[in-house]
Amino acid sequence: MEPYASIVKKQLAQILEKEPNAILIEKNIVVLKNWLSNDFCDRLVKHVESFGEDIWWDKNKREWWHGKFFFVEDKDLDAELKDMRIRLQELFRQELWVESMNSVHRMTEGQSMFEHADNLKESLGLDNKCVFGVTHYINNFEGGEIYYPYLPFEYKPEKGDLLLHPGWEDYLHGTRPVKGNTPRYIVAGFAALPEAKALRENDQLYEGLDTIKMSSAVTGIFGEDELPEDFYTKPL
Repeated sequence: MEPYASIVKKQLAQILEKEPNAILIEKNIVVLKNWLSNDFCDRLVKHVESFGEDIWWDKNKREWWHGKFFFVEDKDLDAELKDMRIRLQELFRQELWVESMNSVHRMTEGQSMFEHADNLKESLGLDNKCVFGVTHYINNFEGGEIYYPYLPFEYKPEKGDLLLHPGWEDYLHGTRPVKGNTPRYIVAGFAALPEAKALRENDQLYEGLDTIKMSSAVTGIFGEDELPEDFYTKPL
């Protein structure tokens, strides 16, 4: 967990002091209300909903991911997503590296997300340098709460929220099933130690795990059967 705990403590103290809309909702978990404007959220949702189902990503051999990602190619929206990343870098005072966020993640009625942590395999001696999981909520929806079974704690996000939580395994989290006809749309990413940038540029997901590429975890191209047992989830 070290040095992550001390970094998280420092970063959150700075954010809570600087940002008037920042709220500490649980130990080491902060939400920034109205971080995204209604206008931006509405335009992004309108854009992704203007396409048919065939545009939603279906290239992953892990069934859970099918139909849940939309990669934004609109020039103006892509520029705004890049600005959103820069804004996050500034929120963290350029002390953390924020990866590109150019996709929208969707879950529809009845869908939920499996429990996982963002730097989830410290127990295997692996480290992806993730300090914070970062989630932007771009619409209101029923259900779809994020929950943390080890705390325990649960939060119902609202449109415009930016949610920050630590990456280590104490902050394992999942998503409750979405209810109703309105999908749950988010833009998510990670704020990591600066050295994570080199890992990503080398297409590596974890330091110390050279044989597994990001592409394997994301697309399954290189054979996810070679991933360590229970790579994505930690047993309760």
